[in-house]
Amino acid sequence: MTSQLPPQYPQQYAPGGTIVVHTAVKGFNSALQRFELFMNGYPVFATWGQTSVTAPAGPHHIQCQAQYLFKYGRASIDVVLAPGQVLDVYYAPPAFTFLSGSIGLQPVKGKGFVAMWIFVGFAVAVVLGLFAALVWSATH
Repeated sequence: MTSQLPPQYPQQYAPGGTIVVHTAVKGFNSALQRFELFMNGYPVFATWGQTSVTAPAGPHHIQCQAQYLFKYGRASIDVVLAPGQVLDVYYAPPAFTFLSGSIGLQPVKGKGFVAMWIFVGFAVAVVLGLFAALVWSATH
């Protein structure tokens, strides 16, 4: 998908380039969460996956965040776009809503996924332990 930034300053007439925002999404998150992209403070229509935005050459402030029941995972980066350049930016939302997202010019990993798997493993162990105790008490 390609979006066009709204006119905002005289640089809009300079030869432009393209900023491609790649978003990492795990599992069914894309169905439950919405991805929001802002460039220079303006909202840009974007979806999970890859979004291309044609922009004038010069400095740009890119902000990404996810939204489920509320906004979370905010991350931002300042970039300089050269005329004719295709600039790749990577964003990954966090595993927990109280963490910030990750953004960079190289692929990034979301924060908190190790802690999430430790928590899930602990919860599964507790459930299995309770089930084993229930079976043991029923047989003795």
